[in-house]
Amino acid sequence: MNDLLNHLKHYGDVMETLRGDTVDHLTEITAEDIEFKDPFNHHQTRGEMIQIFKRMFEKLPGIRLEVTDFGFLTRSENTGFLTWIMYDTAPKSSKPLTFEGTSLVTFNEDGLAISHIDHWDAASQFYERFPVVGPLIRLIKKCV
Repeated sequence: MNDLLNHLKHYGDVMETLRGDTVDHLTEITAEDIEFKDPFNHHQTRGEMIQIFKRMFEKLPGIRLEVTDFGFLTRSENTGFLTWIMYDTAPKSSKPLTFEGTSLVTFNEDGLAISHIDHWDAASQFYERFPVVGPLIRLIKKCV
């Protein structure tokens, strides 16, 4: 498990330092055929994952990730988790963007990530911020 924790810590460190000009550092920690999934994307290659991050940094150049915890899943020899907060340090509106979530990361025998699955609440942390959609989502949540 020490190897997994070392891989996971290194992975988290790289993710925390990602910026628009360092996105290519993902090649150092991911396998070519990595599965990347979040509430908006599902891709099967490192190139596609890199493009997702490049677009994100183009649209939100001030966005940063802070890893708040990491560990491994007790029933898995090669999967760990990162909990994180993503925030925009240069918001264009008076309400800064903040997202909290967890990433499940699976590593191969070479210590490269082969799967990165993000879990976060897109409804409350993203869609509720929109003027028309937000009130509708809040109303639906009250009714459920």
